[in-house]
Amino acid sequence: MGDRESKYVTSSRPVNLRTAMRDAAPPDPPVNTVLRDRIAAAQARARLGSPLAEQVRSRAPDATRLQPTAIAAALFATACGAAALFALIQGLPLAGMAAGAGVIAGCFLVWHAQRRPPRAPAGEAPPLFDHASLQALDRMLAEVAVEIPEHIALQLAEFNRMVVRLSGQAAVADGEFTLEDRMYITECVRRYLPDTLQAYLAIPSDRRDAVLLEGNRSAADLLAQQLELLRGELEQREARLARSAADSLLRQQRFLQAKRKP
Repeated sequence: MGDRESKYVTSSRPVNLRTAMRDAAPPDPPVNTVLRDRIAAAQARARLGSPLAEQVRSRAPDATRLQPTAIAAALFATACGAAALFALIQGLPLAGMAAGAGVIAGCFLVWHAQRRPPRAPAGEAPPLFDHASLQALDRMLAEVAVEIPEHIALQLAEFNRMVVRLSGQAAVADGEFTLEDRMYITECVRRYLPDTLQAYLAIPSDRRDAVLLEGNRSAADLLAQQLELLRGELEQREARLARSAADSLLRQQRFLQAKRKP
């Protein structure tokens, strides 16, 4: 039989254009990125605990205390509100508008003052971890939580607990706990752990358990070793920080004994 013209359709069964599209595979449903992120956050919370930023902020002594600037701004907004009400009663529109602007400005100052992290009192060391670094690490942990095996999830959960413990201590550099120790703890949260997790995620998921490296080590094995290394270094610095606090208490005792009358 000769070649058929291209405008003709041939089939082993009758062709029905109305039902032809029914046999085609349905298109993939659209991905809801917001829902996906929420699911990832819930899985991270279940495997690794609450986000670090929430835990550290809840342990901060000044987390809910009003700042002096916020108190002054609140008093200013209250006075402007009273002035605006008085101007409204007296029928003074310009004065009322000015007082209303003062109320808005005062509310903005209250919000801005409470939004900023509280400053450390004079003589005290600033916090070990800033809020932005903790939030960035939380996002990385939420991304990696669904990609790691259970034993690595346990390591990360222990790392998180150690970070929370360290955040509640006054890390003042002295002879026992040095400035280098303080910088290592800070950089561990800001850079060392996120870089380690990012390097792990860069490897295709189907190759992370395969032997890729020398010494018969897989990507998962190497990640576990690096997490253990970070944990060990943090434990050493946590012990130095405890000894530093004990030395401070001992110095205070010696001071009190020296002040005791004979």
